[in-house]
Amino acid sequence: MSILDILGPDERLILDTVRDSVDKDVKPVARELEHADAIWKHQSIGNLLADMATKLTAARQLTLHAVREADAGRRADMEAGMAKLCASETAMEIALNAVRVHGGYGYSTEFDVERYFRDAPLMIVGEGTNEIQRNVIVSQLVSRGGLDA
Repeated sequence: MSILDILGPDERLILDTVRDSVDKDVKPVARELEHADAIWKHQSIGNLLADMATKLTAARQLTLHAVREADAGRRADMEAGMAKLCASETAMEIALNAVRVHGGYGYSTEFDVERYFRDAPLMIVGEGTNEIQRNVIVSQLVSRGGLDA
């Protein structure tokens, strides 16, 4: 069973958007800038790129953890809520940082980053708002007696 078989359409959209934002926007910009003035070496841009990659990796790992729990036959609504919460918040942050990396071009419809920035807020409210996800997480956290109980 693939991870995409378990995820709902909104969760797939979140992961696709986050991945696309990094893959289609950040990687080419980093390559381009590497040949220009190596702007990625400027601490502020480098920090944005590092944060984007780190948070994307964390969101992916939370999603994989939720899938593994479900595959093992265990109740995984808390883990799924954590994955959705983290991935949607990460999508918004990555989209905003991608706009920052692109500067004024980030608002131009000629670049995919504009669409990511426009679509990212929808992921926070789609298929259960992040506030609802937090309610699910804390409810399961309390009923389980903690994270590892």
